[in-house]
Amino acid sequence: MRYTCAIMDQLQVRMLMIDELHNITRLPPRAQRDRILLLKSLSNCLCLPIVAAGTRDAEAALRYNEQTANRFEPFKLQRWRLPDLRDAAS
Repeated sequence: MRYTCAIMDQLQVRMLMIDELHNITRLPPRAQRDRILLLKSLSNCLCLPIVAAGTRDAEAALRYNEQTANRFEPFKLQRWRLPDLRDAAS
């Protein structure tokens, strides 16, 4: 992980974005814990924002323990809806 942190620092990465985090819940419990603790460690060594996107399962995974629950604050987005284009055509 030191190598990863060094490379990201060298590249001047300013934010780490992770999509589909809820897929972590498909792993065995020990592997889930390891991945969540890896995110915590990355957060420590990178000192940059980590944005993780996913379903409610992702939020549950980040509630693994008090430290990760406090570190990753959930922000829920409203369901996106397509506008009714029939109104725009009039």
